[in-house]
Formats: sequence, C-alpha cells, structure tokens
Amino acid sequence: MNRLIDRFVSDRDLYFFEDDSIIQSLLAMGIPIYTPSELARSFPTFSLEYGAIYGLWSMNLTEHVMAAFLQTEQLQSFDPDIQQRILEYQVRCKRGQLYLESWFEDHLPLTSYTVTVEGQRFYLLQSRDWRSFSADVRKRWILKWLREWHKRDEGSADVAIDGADVRVPLELLNEFAGTFADRSGPNCFAAAAAMAVCRSSVQNLAQARDLIFSWLHQEPFFRLLKAHLETGAMRLSFE
Repeated sequence: MNRLIDRFVSDRDLYFFEDDSIIQSLLAMGIPIYTPSELARSFPTFSLEYGAIYGLWSMNLTEHVMAAFLQTEQLQSFDPDIQQRILEYQVRCKRGQLYLESWFEDHLPLTSYTVTVEGQRFYLLQSRDWRSFSADVRKRWILKWLREWHKRDEGSADVAIDGADVRVPLELLNEFAGTFADRSGPNCFAAAAAMAVCRSSVQNLAQARDLIFSWLHQEPFFRLLKAHLETGAMRLSFE
C-alpha cells in the first residue's frame, strides 16, 4: 500500500495532444513529444508502473495523437483557453487521473485544475496536489480508487492492443499482479506467456499457474505466444 501511495501520481504529468497547433507550440518550447508507441518504448518503466493508473491501455487514441510530459508551470504557461482545450482532450481520450465531481463526496479534497466537458465537471489530479494531501487522505483516495477499479473490471481485465480485445481472468491477475517470485528463476517472459495461455482458454488456468514460475528464453516464449494469441481475435507480427 505504501509503495502505491508513493507512486500513485507521477512526478512527470503525462498529457496527450491531437491539436496540431498545440503540438507545434510544445516543440517550439523545446518539449519532446512522442507517439503512443514511442512513449512505451522510450519509457517502459513508466508504462509498467502507471499503465493502469493512467489508463494507457484502454485510451481512445488516434494515429495522430502525440504525448508529452509537462511540468505544472509549463501547462500554466499556455493561455487559459488552451489549458482548457488540453484538459478537455484528456477527458475525451479517457486519460486517467481525471475525476468527476461526484468522486469527492467522501470528504476528499478538490484538486487545482478543473474542466467541464458535456456538462460534467472533471478534476485533474497532479503531483503537486498529491504531495499536498495528508497521509490519511492519500490512503482513503487509494482505497476508493482500488474499489472503483475492481468494480469496473470485475470478472475480467480488458487490455486494448492494436484494436484487439484481450481478456484474462481477473483471478489470475489478482493472484500475481504486483508480486515477486519467491525463488530464483521465474522471469517476465514466463509471466506474459502464462497470461496468454490462460487467455486462450480458462481451462488452461492450472497450466498458467505452473508456467508463471518457469524460466523462459525468447524462442519458447514467442512460440507459446504465437500459438495462443493467433487462436483468438488477436493477431501479432512475429517477424
């Protein structure tokens, strides 16, 4: 819990942009911008730590969308109307860390930035807000977020990859997500392969649990991945 509290909001606030004039302004300011795929390759640790929190795997992004990390001061440097356009797009593309006004009914403090989209007011949670909250507020916030996340994803976890719908039993994720192997050997290839094996058939759950404790090299990993992901709606390139 303490680790999640410490890392729930990134020190670098991530934003997505579709408006070319804003993208050009960012470049003129010397701010690097990335496509979603470039973002994942350039910051793999960020994607792993904040993918679920920021909703990176279920966002509605077009091929023209770009991403950038902005400090609060950089966001404030834009005219107020542009700031609102930036925040509106975060809502529309379903970026995480934006909360409806109803979220704060449990005596949680309001955040600094707000935006109204289609008659609904959203509040942006930034790192400076998070740091200003008391330990009790942050704990209650996390617990509520976890309850909402579990309610939303109850029964299965959906991950959008290249437009495909990949379903993995939540039971397996709940059992192993956020855990470390209790002995030397198991690696990330085995964990990913176990999810793929279980995803192709719930009957493979026992085998997936056994597989997740294995050590896999690249070749056996890709062989398993290809066999199980190509049997469903999802197709990957294994070149």
